[in-house]
Amino acid sequence: MFRQQHLVKGGLGGSSDWGIPFLSSLSDSSNSSDSSGSVLVKTNKGDFTADAAIVTLPLGVLKSGTVKFSPALSEEKQAAIARLDMGVLNKVVLKFPKVFWPENREVFGYVSENQQDFTDFFSMTPYTEAPILIAFTGGSFARSLENLSSEEIVEKAMAVLRRAYGNGIPEPVGVARTRWNADPFSFGSYSYIPVGATTGDRKVLAEPAGSNLFFAGEATSAKYPSTVHGAFLSGIRESDRIKNNF
Repeated sequence: MFRQQHLVKGGLGGSSDWGIPFLSSLSDSSNSSDSSGSVLVKTNKGDFTADAAIVTLPLGVLKSGTVKFSPALSEEKQAAIARLDMGVLNKVVLKFPKVFWPENREVFGYVSENQQDFTDFFSMTPYTEAPILIAFTGGSFARSLENLSSEEIVEKAMAVLRRAYGNGIPEPVGVARTRWNADPFSFGSYSYIPVGATTGDRKVLAEPAGSNLFFAGEATSAKYPSTVHGAFLSGIRESDRIKNNF
């Protein structure tokens, strides 16, 4: 199960076309349970009331305190949120007028003495039939790139590609980038267990708060953390829990 890599056609952003309402802002949001036993979610897009709710906020958002809970989450759950942390994996997508790298190679790397260099590249050509490379960056380097302009980032990536394939390679004709660390809807890419945290913290995060507030998302998955399928399966887990409780 889940032994192969898969790409979602059209990207995960296509989920907005599935008829699911999305909020464009989390400012001044709160989540509370009232005396009637229902859940009230207050947002700048209006208030929503339900018999139960599944909180799928990324760990980074929970850590930021952007969303308030009333009554407050248990000290145990708050401690688990504080101990777990969010990593950063940013992508720089480069579209070229032609392919200049081996067309049969999906992934290739560059070993550099400089830790502030791009080292991992993924070819989208086998999937899109277009000359597109994705450069992956993680950790402190990924965070530092978020402060640079797209032009500066392209030059950094091209410097590595020129060292690998020569100065005659073409310039990109298009570029896209992520800034996951600064994104207010995530504040990071996915969760990880730093020193001082354990898998048990994920299990605590997955526990319901009261009888009608449930938690899902990759950070709550002890078996498949930091993955799309971990998030997906956690949603099934919590929907089953609600079905059994109600």
